[in-house]
Amino acid sequence: MDYLAKNLQFLTQTPGKGQTEAANAIGVRQPAISKIARGETGEPGYRTVARLAAFYGVSVDDLINRDLTMEGVIGVSQPVGLEVAKLADLIETVEAAIERSGRRLPAKTKARLLAALYGDDQASAASSAQAVQAALASILATLEET
Repeated sequence: MDYLAKNLQFLTQTPGKGQTEAANAIGVRQPAISKIARGETGEPGYRTVARLAAFYGVSVDDLINRDLTMEGVIGVSQPVGLEVAKLADLIETVEAAIERSGRRLPAKTKARLLAALYGDDQASAASSAQAVQAALASILATLEET
């Protein structure tokens, strides 16, 4: 997560959007936000990052991959219609499935998996963890082949 810590330091300087406000808004304790901003959290959970992005009005991609201190905040660049709650639930399910598989995946691979699953109406609409697990297994097999 190249710019996450730097961007979070920058964004928390916004009046009314400090670490305490962010923590309260996304349901974590302020020290967790502080650790992320100092770069002391290797890879914060996707749900935390997604909620931080929503709180600050930027996309997850921008929060992680753009230097907002240089480029500025230009608003949310996520596609219209992205359902953050649905995405957060899918993230939890995918992370649990990856954990059960015993594999360790880099953040970019997880992001690709999530994008593929979110875009797949059947997988994202599935209410069962087994359906997401099956879709995940298929995607992991595809990744291993390439």
